[in-house]
Amino acid sequence: DKFAKEYNIDYFENKAIPRYAIVLKGAKLSQKSKEQLVNYFRQEVKGKHHGTLIVPLPPSMGNDSDVRFEKLEAGIQDASFDKYRKSNRDEILVGNRVPAPKVGVYDNANLAVSRDADKTFKTQVVGPDQKIIEKRINRIVREYTDNVEFRFESIDLIDDDLQSRINDRYLRTEVITPNEVRETMGMTQRSEGDEVLPFPSNVKMKQLEMDEEQAKEEAKKPTGAPDGNDNAESGSPPKAGPDRPGGQAPT
Repeated sequence: DKFAKEYNIDYFENKAIPRYAIVLKGAKLSQKSKEQLVNYFRQEVKGKHHGTLIVPLPPSMGNDSDVRFEKLEAGIQDASFDKYRKSNRDEILVGNRVPAPKVGVYDNANLAVSRDADKTFKTQVVGPDQKIIEKRINRIVREYTDNVEFRFESIDLIDDDLQSRINDRYLRTEVITPNEVRETMGMTQRSEGDEVLPFPSNVKMKQLEMDEEQAKEEAKKPTGAPDGNDNAESGSPPKAGPDRPGGQAPT
């Protein structure tokens, strides 16, 4: 962190000019010429605003000498300003134990990871801090009255989608009634909404019980002809025979 800070300070002290190297080809500079060239960059270039750069070359270089400037940094370097800024931001978030999405940072954010981070933030950071502050405030309140107790509102991590799934689960398991759900949503109640909705497994069980009762009732009904009647079907009149006059059935 120390060297990264020095790197960025040095970068902006030089007016955001990237680092270059002066390459001299075919020239031999004396020690005095080298010192003059270095002093020029230190005094006339370093720390100055952007402008036209004029480099005075020593006359001892000759006409066959070649001078070129080569960039030493080809791209974004480690601990450059952008990375250094993000590093500082992450250190602040970690120091205060705040999830990045809470301050609007969504770099590589994942919905499941974000929810877990929010739960951790609520239970391990905000919750304990709220209790400590509540105790301090209630200690002052009790000096005046015992009828009032100060409480912070808890962080709500449940959105509409999650709340609807919770309500659906409670309704299907006969925990709450439809009117109780409508009350939490600020909606008017219905006359038929005070009864719990039948759980699917309970409906199936009741249907099986009804089928079983119906089977028992069917089993109790008499089958076959009454006693003393030789006919095949129960309750049907006797057929006419040759021993009956006129072939008529008795009345």
